[in-house]
Amino acid sequence: MNQVEVGTFGRIKEILARAVCGVGEARIARTVDIPSEGSPRQILGTMATPLELGAVTVDVSGPGRVRVEGVVGVHVWYMAEEQTHVVSHSVAISEDIPLTLLGTGCFAFSAPTVQCDPVSVSAQPRGAAIRLQVATRVKVEVVGEVRVGVRAFSGGAVAPALEAPTVESGIETNLQEDLDVGDWEDED
Repeated sequence: MNQVEVGTFGRIKEILARAVCGVGEARIARTVDIPSEGSPRQILGTMATPLELGAVTVDVSGPGRVRVEGVVGVHVWYMAEEQTHVVSHSVAISEDIPLTLLGTGCFAFSAPTVQCDPVSVSAQPRGAAIRLQVATRVKVEVVGEVRVGVRAFSGGAVAPALEAPTVESGIETNLQEDLDVGDWEDED
């Protein structure tokens, strides 16, 4: 712990604290064509699983970013040649989300917190295939350690304008130096 003298009031002590160092948000959208049985005439329904996260990495060199990788499972029910079919497909997601850094003194980053909105999916027949459009919004928060300088005072004082705790009439108080307790009147 570093200490720096700052005159008669005390010294600066450096402490380490955990803090949010960067935040980011991005809309991720992918369009993929998947093969189908027959030629789809009509899409009957779709369903998407939540984004299953894989690797999440932080890069704070330069402007800062978080790479989010994962997979969304998509299921499509469709009509082709007068029969109902179901096709399942995994859509890979890999996106760099830019960070808004909230300071320059962060270090020792922990794994970022990632929040994903529900995945939306739409499907359209496209010849002998089905075109899927998958979209979600991802929010990230990066926590790290930061050095904070705090002023330390001798005698238990908390700030230059405050006295050490005293006992007046059995009540513990922290009074500012410019207040005079003797001038107060009891209200009946």
